[in-house]
Amino acid sequence: MGDTVNQMLLQEAQTQVASLRTDLHVARRVAEERKQALEGLVRANEGLKQQLAEANAHIGTLEGSAKELLAAQQQISALQSQLAAVQKDLDLSIRARKILEGELASERNQVRTHNSSFHTAVVVGWAKLQASNRLR
Repeated sequence: MGDTVNQMLLQEAQTQVASLRTDLHVARRVAEERKQALEGLVRANEGLKQQLAEANAHIGTLEGSAKELLAAQQQISALQSQLAAVQKDLDLSIRARKILEGELASERNQVRTHNSSFHTAVVVGWAKLQASNRLR
């Protein structure tokens, strides 16, 4: 009877050992799968970090471009103000030139009239002088 109990205990122990080996094999397989999944996550994390670094660099470039654009807009605004002032000066100069051209034309007409009157007076004076010389 002792042998039968020992055999039963041995058989039960062997069954438990087989079950534990199966559990160990399953646990190793699950651990390997988790390790591979974790390694995949680490690689994905590294890839995301690289993308983040590239995105941050791109953001820095965009911020620099935005500052340059703002400076350019300010320069354009200043140049537009200067252009408006120059245009105003130009318009004023054109008006002044037209006024001066009108005054010059008026003075020329006066000079022509004066010259014409002077010429007439000289011709009349010359004619009188010649007439007076003929009478002598």
